[in-house]
Amino acid sequence: MKKTGFILLLTIAAWPAFAQQSFGWGINLFPNISNRRLIAYSNITQDMIRDIERREMSKPSYAAHLFASWRGEKVGFQVGAGFANAGYRTVEEAIPTDDPDFANAITRRYVFRNYNIEVPASLKFYQSLGDKDYFNFMLGTNISYNLANDTLTVLYNDGTSSTRSVSDESDFRKLNYAFTTGLGWEHRFSPKFTLILQPTFTFWIKALFKETEFTELNRNLYNFGVSVGFRFDRELE
Repeated sequence: MKKTGFILLLTIAAWPAFAQQSFGWGINLFPNISNRRLIAYSNITQDMIRDIERREMSKPSYAAHLFASWRGEKVGFQVGAGFANAGYRTVEEAIPTDDPDFANAITRRYVFRNYNIEVPASLKFYQSLGDKDYFNFMLGTNISYNLANDTLTVLYNDGTSSTRSVSDESDFRKLNYAFTTGLGWEHRFSPKFTLILQPTFTFWIKALFKETEFTELNRNLYNFGVSVGFRFDRELE
């Protein structure tokens, strides 16, 4: 209900944008750094939490979307769909001598990767900086569907590395939704083509794994990066 209510509120708030001056479509590329917020329940001690926080860190990630947008003088609305690679990783650590990997490497790290279909929707509030440049503040939501997950093991040995990947069969949540916000700059190279640069932050509201009575650890994913968009515009009568 909260998800439905937020989307409805966003749609109602976006209604002024439909007194639009232009319609556009394009592609959005979002290289980012993704990470997780740890959710620890009562059976997890503070020492265990500190150890997990020390071992886990962010990883380079990315997303790409096709989108359509409608814009008025001060307000715009944008909706899209695309693919995202998200997750987190561990720090590089020494391999114990009794571990099978010790025969092939000295250190290793794990990379936890999540592959999702995303449907982002957002409002943009514009301030003109000149004839061709605009500042915008973006506020929106993002709905995701989890396609697959895997764990990449990276083995390091005397300056060389090797990898192996296995499917992660954990009980991942299929549907999730996020809060997203950003500040951006748009430059119109012509009445038909616009470049968009927008530092963007996204925080996923629901936990990464399904919650059961046996769940002791969980995580919320989030990411921060610079969204790069290329939009083809058409003025409306």
